[in-house]
Amino acid sequence: MILRAIALMLFSAGAAQALSCMPPDGKRSYARFAAAEENYVVVEGQIDFDWQAVPNTPENGHRIAARMEGWQLAQGAFGPKFSAPVTLVISCAGPWCGGIAAGERYIAFLKQISGGGYELELEPCAGSVFSAENTRARKDILSCSRGGRCKAD
Repeated sequence: MILRAIALMLFSAGAAQALSCMPPDGKRSYARFAAAEENYVVVEGQIDFDWQAVPNTPENGHRIAARMEGWQLAQGAFGPKFSAPVTLVISCAGPWCGGIAAGERYIAFLKQISGGGYELELEPCAGSVFSAENTRARKDILSCSRGGRCKAD
């Protein structure tokens, strides 16, 4: 378990502080993805992938095959079952890259790809994925989906 967490977290753990990123915020993320030209779905569930597929020094745009199992956000609640392959796309800013731990539960904004499929961009400053344990982000995302005030505090 520890090795899985270390595999991706090593290259992302200090990134937010070093980049002076704004703290991740569910409202800001929801508004951002709702306004995007691309179509996104919000899914709460477990993301599994082969952590050994992560290079020691990932590069911007590195792609990793994954699978997400959980529940899709629809009509203001996480309800319909979701099970699909997802491509993780590592995004970097200089030496700082985004990442997640394999086998953990997340709330993720997945981009729908034309022709089918989904992508999850792992950004160094976060925003496209939140730990499922982040109750504030979950509450904010649900509120936004129900038409609540959806601007970051």
